[in-house]
Amino acid sequence: MVHKRKIGHLLLIRYKHDPVAFLIRTHTRGYWNHVAWIWRGSALIESKGLGVMISKIDKYNNPKKFKTKVLKIKKLSIKEQIKMEDFLVKSCTKKLPYINQIITFLLVFLNFKGPLPKYTCSGLIAGAFNSIGRSFCSKQPSLTTPEDINRSKETKNA
Repeated sequence: MVHKRKIGHLLLIRYKHDPVAFLIRTHTRGYWNHVAWIWRGSALIESKGLGVMISKIDKYNNPKKFKTKVLKIKKLSIKEQIKMEDFLVKSCTKKLPYINQIITFLLVFLNFKGPLPKYTCSGLIAGAFNSIGRSFCSKQPSLTTPEDINRSKETKNA
């Protein structure tokens, strides 16, 4: 269940029984395979297969399908939060062609170091964090994983 959620917190998600999620966890060597920004209490900003979108948080309240964890970014000022949210909202897109998802997936698995055709979920959050001059880890935002965000010294359990 999604507990202690507040605007500006991060939601880590582990999809159960999902082959793509399994591949992501295997490739990143992490427990979590998705991350989203909690926005306006009952909504999320997240990068999914077809682009960056606003979703309802309730879809992850099914413990048979998902395990979730809420993180708080340490020492995040209101001004920084607003700047991050501005970055995230401006990143919302119309649905992208499926080929963008496939190409991004392949490039990530081939450890491509350049720009990707679309944001990964953690790349989106790391990019927003980078927009305020901070980072979760030493990697560039597009290479940051949900597990990097989970283990970062910049986050803590909410």
